[in-house]
Amino acid sequence: MKIGFSLLLWTANVQSEHWPIPEDIKRVGYDGVEIPVFEGAPAQYAELGRRLESLGLEPTGTAVFPSLDMNPIGAASEQRAAALKHIDWIIECSAALGAKVLGGPLHSTLGHFSGEAPTAVARRMGLYTNRIFIFLAAYRSGGWQALRARKAMGRPKRLEGKQIQWIYQTVTSKNPLQFKLPFALWTRAQIRTLIARRFGVTLSLVSVGRLLAQLGLTCQKPLFRAYQQDRSLVERWLEEESPKIRAQAKREKAERLKQLLELAAAMPFRVELWEAQTVAYEPLAKSEERWRAEKERGHPEGQRWLDLLAALRDKLKL
Repeated sequence: MKIGFSLLLWTANVQSEHWPIPEDIKRVGYDGVEIPVFEGAPAQYAELGRRLESLGLEPTGTAVFPSLDMNPIGAASEQRAAALKHIDWIIECSAALGAKVLGGPLHSTLGHFSGEAPTAVARRMGLYTNRIFIFLAAYRSGGWQALRARKAMGRPKRLEGKQIQWIYQTVTSKNPLQFKLPFALWTRAQIRTLIARRFGVTLSLVSVGRLLAQLGLTCQKPLFRAYQQDRSLVERWLEEESPKIRAQAKREKAERLKQLLELAAAMPFRVELWEAQTVAYEPLAKSEERWRAEKERGHPEGQRWLDLLAALRDKLKL
């Protein structure tokens, strides 16, 4: 194994004033140096190569495409042509240097990538984000071949496309009684029997359920409703009777509270009402405000409710 040191720590263009640096690197014990091939001429790199050879240091090169004018994956043909010209220059300089290894990045212009972010591609294609990264991982490990569509593994389907189409049309448009089946609603068992009769294929109930789910057909529970139901009577009851029942329940609740307070007052010992006061204060205030407005609108129960609420307020000493 050989260990080298990159001269990019000092400069992007190695000149004669930098020659003492490789000497120090060799003195420390390194085997090679990485030379940036960013600018200059082949003659400059040839002279540097001879200097490194005399020191016993093995050179490697590193290069980039410095601007968007030379982009090997650019959309414009001029960009790609300029990139080819630049890579020819890089190879010529590296050969003059005596470098056997050349590093990059050389896939695109430094700091610029083509296309969109993987997450944006996933959204545009309607895929889960992790699926894009699975594709990228497959490409890195196996290239384009790894992305080719392959036949799905597993047991072959027992029903053909036309047979499945017939099943869908039958279940959605016909009645089981038309096929002399014992019940008027489609069930998995009845569909399984029909498939066996029609196509000679025996499926399990689970397989039938899976097939129906793939066709978008799911189990439907019957909706139980009284067949004598009169919708107009129901609506009238909700509008007229239901509010009366709710009002009566509130009135009875208030009456019970009044009775409890009277019982508390009749006890031979002191009953602390602070907790009841804390709980009842806000509902009492809202109820009084509401029934005062109802009374002004002419509600027949308005005054009675106000009297009851006032009595409760007195009992609670609010």
